[in-house]
Amino acid sequence: GKGIDGQSCYITSSCGRDTKALLKLNLETKETTTICEDPRCDIGEIMLDPESDNGVSMVSYEYEQREIHFFNAELEWHYNVLVKQGPVDRVSDVYVVGQSRDSTIWVISYEPSNSPPIYALYYTAQQRITRLFCAQPELLRYQIPPMQTVSIT
Repeated sequence: GKGIDGQSCYITSSCGRDTKALLKLNLETKETTTICEDPRCDIGEIMLDPESDNGVSMVSYEYEQREIHFFNAELEWHYNVLVKQGPVDRVSDVYVVGQSRDSTIWVISYEPSNSPPIYALYYTAQQRITRLFCAQPELLRYQIPPMQTVSIT
């Protein structure tokens, strides 16, 4: 994404490192600034926010489980609302897969490890969720055990 200053853009790169990181590239000087990285794994999901200090609202990593790092307190608050009102018990099981231009309506994917994804609309002003559909409703009749983390060292 392009930086709010018009002089920079955000990129992901693993150049000179073992894992992919989020960098801010100055388009004039070609200098990069590391915004966030995790030495254990590549950066995953990124939500940009031109209003924030570093231009980023949230990043995620998937090492053993999905980990979310918020840079925006309001976004973190909304994620917690989505957990409280939704069919999951962890923030890491919530994905924002789309949103309106004004960010007042989000398309949410709830992805617990023991059931198929459930899609919903989230109205940010009212903190209201409207369920849309289950991606694989035929799986709802089965009791699926939750995934377990396995680390091989």
